[in-house]
Amino acid sequence: MRYHALAMDKRHYYFKLIAPRPTFPADITEQEKALMNEHGAYCEQQFAAGKLLAYGPVMAPGGAFGIAILEVADEAEAQQFGEDDPSVRAGMNRFEFLSHARGRRARQELMESLSSPPQRAGALARAAVRTQPAGNCVSHLIERHD
Repeated sequence: MRYHALAMDKRHYYFKLIAPRPTFPADITEQEKALMNEHGAYCEQQFAAGKLLAYGPVMAPGGAFGIAILEVADEAEAQQFGEDDPSVRAGMNRFEFLSHARGRRARQELMESLSSPPQRAGALARAAVRTQPAGNCVSHLIERHD
């Protein structure tokens, strides 16, 4: 199991990537597929750099959207993260973000849940798989390595 530890000197933001229409991705075009591939590569790069703690799609009844937990220096960097996303730059997707308001207590709760017994991690992994049953879940809070 692998996850990013939280840095206490950074700020955390909930990030939402807003799809171009409620029927997306069921009716995705070839051009949109290409942009979403660029978006995926961008997210992988930001995850590797430690700016994304977790991210992935949410297939909600009212329409799909993307979520992420950002760990950045400040609000300006969170804004820049969204503006630099290739799908946003191309005008396909929009975004919004909110500051993690609960502060140190919430960070401590998250760290405790991540360091608790393996059944907790298993429950998180099962929940991630349920959101994307096709087997290509892109939630990166937990990565399994056999």
